[in-house]
Amino acid sequence: SLIEKAIQLDSFNPITRKMLVVNLIEAKQYPAAQKALEDYLSVFPQDAFMRQMLNRAEGTSPQP
Repeated sequence: SLIEKAIQLDSFNPITRKMLVVNLIEAKQYPAAQKALEDYLSVFPQDAFMRQMLNRAEGTSPQP
């Protein structure tokens, strides 16, 4: 996707990484959204709001 390409070009841009998470959630691609959140937090570990979102996602992820 264009957002993924933008992240490759500028991996330290938090806005494009957040846009990817939102787009994946809107597309109901929850495992990919969770992975994108994890990737985001590996680059921006100080973002408490996004960490809280990941904790919520992990707590509500459907179990196989």
